Amino acid sequence: MNFEKQKNNDLRFIINGKNKKYDDDSYCFKPFADMYESAKTIVIQVELSGVKKENLNIELGDGIIQINGIRTKCRSQEEENYQRMERSYGFFKRSFYLPKNINAEGITASFKDGVLEIVIPKNIDINSKKIKIY
Repeated sequence: MNFEKQKNNDLRFIINGKNKKYDDDSYCFKPFADMYESAKTIVIQVELSGVKKENLNIELGDGIIQINGIRTKCRSQEEENYQRMERSYGFFKRSFYLPKNINAEGITASFKDGVLEIVIPKNIDINSKKIKIY
C-alpha cells in the first residue's frame, strides 16, 4: 500500500473509527459493542440479539480480534405484512485492536441473553525484565 493510501486509511480510522482493511462497509449491520479494561483483563461485549451461537465466529490475528456472523430472519418477509421493520439482518463484522500485552491462550467467550462477552487476560509482566547487578 502506498503512503498516500495508508495516510487516508489512517485518517478515516481516526475520524470514523474504521480501518478499511478490517471493517468492510458492505456488511449489513454493525452491532453495538462495549470494550473496557481493568488491570488484569480486557472485556468486549457485543449486542447480538437474535443471532444463533452457531452463526458466530471469533478470530484473533495481527493484534486484532474480529467478530463476525449472520443474523437471520425469524419469518419470511413475503409471508407477513410488515408495518415496520427496524431490526437489521444479514452479515456483520466488528474488529477491535488489542494491546500487545494480552494472553491469547487465556481468551474466553460466552454468549448469554443476546450478548457476546469476550474476556481477554493481560500478561501483567510482559515488559518487565529482571536486571542482574554485577
